[in-house]
Amino acid sequence: MNNAPIDKGRVAVVAEKYQTNQVDRQSGQPITKNRYISVGRATLWPSQQYSTAPNVEVELDALPIGHAGKLKLYIFWDSDNQNNQQQPQQQASNNYQPQQQPPQQRQQPQPQGYGR
Repeated sequence: MNNAPIDKGRVAVVAEKYQTNQVDRQSGQPITKNRYISVGRATLWPSQQYSTAPNVEVELDALPIGHAGKLKLYIFWDSDNQNNQQQPQQQASNNYQPQQQPPQQRQQPQPQGYGR
C-alpha cells in the first residue's frame, strides 16, 4: 500500500468580498469577488483498505476572530494550480509556428518637446 499523499493544498476562508471594475452584462452591477485568507493545510491520501473514497486530512492553524455560526472552508489543491499554469504553455507550444521577421532598423531618439 502506498503511503504517499495524492495531493496537497491550502485551506482558506473568505476574508472579505470586494467589487471589481468589471460590470455584469445582465444586471449592470459591478462584479464582486472573494478575497481568501489561508487558515491551514490539506492533504489528500489514497483510500484505505475497505474504503473506495480518498481521505482528506485538514490541519487548521488559525480561525477568524469573532466568527459566529457556520464556517465554510475552501481547499485549493496544488494540482489544480499546476494544471492552470501548464495549460497556457501547452497551447502556446502547440500553436508555435516559426516566422521570419524582417531585420529591425535602429531609430534615432526623437527630441521631446512641448509642441507637436
